[in-house]
Formats: sequence, C-alpha cells, structure tokens
Amino acid sequence: MPFSEKIKEDAMIACGRHCCICHKFCGNKMEVHHIIPQKNGGEDTFENAIPLCFECHAEVGAYNTSHPKGVRFSKTELKRHRDNWYDCVKRGNMAGNTIPPLKLLREEGFENTPLVRITSGIQLLNALSGCCGAQHNYEEPKTREEASIISEFQKEIEYLSDADSLMEESERVLVGFDLNELITKMEEKGFWIFTGRENVFLMGGAIKTPEDFPLLHIYILRKDNLQTNS
Repeated sequence: MPFSEKIKEDAMIACGRHCCICHKFCGNKMEVHHIIPQKNGGEDTFENAIPLCFECHAEVGAYNTSHPKGVRFSKTELKRHRDNWYDCVKRGNMAGNTIPPLKLLREEGFENTPLVRITSGIQLLNALSGCCGAQHNYEEPKTREEASIISEFQKEIEYLSDADSLMEESERVLVGFDLNELITKMEEKGFWIFTGRENVFLMGGAIKTPEDFPLLHIYILRKDNLQTNS
C-alpha cells in the first residue's frame, strides 16, 4: 500500500516541501520514498518515509547491484539525510537554502589498504559488522551461471548490510552457515572473495564536523587470474 495522505502531509510539513537530499524547494514536484522498500518489508509509516525531489528519487532508486558504479544510498544514510533536514526546518535554518547537502569525503590512500581474502561466512559477517554499506566490484561473468551466483551473493550482502545491527547472535550462526555455502559455490566457479574497509566521511547540512562512514569494498575476482599475476 502507498503512504496515507496524513503521512504524506506530515512529511511535507516536516521538510517544508524541500528535498531532504539536495535541499531544493520543489513545491508540487515532490515524492515520498520508502527508505526500506515495501518488497523488503518496509512499512507505510512516517519513520520509513523520506520526501525527495524527482531527480533525487530517481538517483536513489537507480543503483544497479548487478553493475555497481559509485556508492549507493544506504538505508542509514537516507535516514540521516532526512533527520538532519527535518531538524533544519524545525529550527528555521532554511533561509536562502544555504545549508549545503551532505557530501561523502573519501579518505586518501585507500588504494594502499590491504585486501583480505574471505574464506568463511563468519569472517564475512565480521567484516560487514559496523559498516554503513557495501560496494561491490567483480570481474565480468562469462556465463549466465556465473552471473547468477554473483547476483545471488550480492543480494545476500545487500540484505545483510541493512540487517546486521538487528541480527541476534543465534541468527548469525545460521546466516554464517548459509554464507559458507555461497562462498564454496563461488570458489567452485573459480572466484575468490576479498574485502577492504574504507573510511569515508559525511559532512554538510547540520553536521559541522565530518563524521565517520565506514564502507566495505567487496571484490569478486577470478582465482586463475590472481595465480597468473602472482
């Protein structure tokens, strides 16, 4: 079901009919986006709503996990964008729309960060723990079967990126076991998995000093190529 008229009205008042990401005044050209998609169990509640302009709404929904480019909007980031802007509107700090939107500032030297090969599910869960999102990098699949296993792995990681903080320890045991099977299937198809954590920072809006935004890079590489190059 879509958001109720009451929730949409409350969201429009809270944002002052400005987009919560770019902060542009949009008048009627506004849409209310589900932070957690309905297909993933997201509810039609005020807490799960973020008002966006047409352009930012398209950008948030355009990320393709099968061919990842750049850093996707995580559920946590969207909530922070929204809450920061709602606070600015509440305090009347909107004059001239001079408050800059949040920006990601990348930490220099990430290319020198060592990558760790992932060989077990619990190792991957530990790598994801505390990260605000994951970015996928992979070698192009040569067959549909290879594409399917890579896609299956990415979907699982996307789910875990959003659910990690809510997961009970007992659930992690089962999730780790399922990840072991996926990692084994990847290896049988000739792929190894590597991870590296990058510290990026959020700055702008109501945030006066940069705040840490840990991001996990996941690389799916052909082991034959790695052995050849070593």
